[in-house]
Amino acid sequence: MFTQNELNDLVRDLGLTKDSAEVLGSRLKAKNLLSDNTSYSWYRNLEKEFLPYFAADGPLLYYSDVAGLIQNLDGSNIVYQSSEWRLLIDSSKTSLKGVLLRNGNKYASVPVAHSVHLKETYANLELLLEKIKYKDHQWTICGDLKVLCMLLGQQRG
Repeated sequence: MFTQNELNDLVRDLGLTKDSAEVLGSRLKAKNLLSDNTSYSWYRNLEKEFLPYFAADGPLLYYSDVAGLIQNLDGSNIVYQSSEWRLLIDSSKTSLKGVLLRNGNKYASVPVAHSVHLKETYANLELLLEKIKYKDHQWTICGDLKVLCMLLGQQRG
């Protein structure tokens, strides 16, 4: 009978993916080769540590504490300074998104807001900036001409 530790070691030694490990566990269970308290389903809960930074307002999902989020990403020792980041706002036919980019591209981009229901309008851009507390951070804003003209209050041409 395989115990939990033995099954975990076997999965690790064979280099099995999560799905393959669950198939192996299911087959061993069917043959009565697992001890009573042995589980063969693994669930990743990586998002749990980021939930305190996450919020939703209607169709907009965003991180309300961007500084805390960046400082806790992947256990890194990044010291957050807003002047070292710029905000990219973009949209397509299906989504509106805000992404932080590190100056010099030393670190990966950090998505900070997303919606599949909001269109690229001044009111929606204002909502996005308000929710991610743009006034507190004052990032340089990047985007296409349509976004920049909208933020400047200019008419679309």
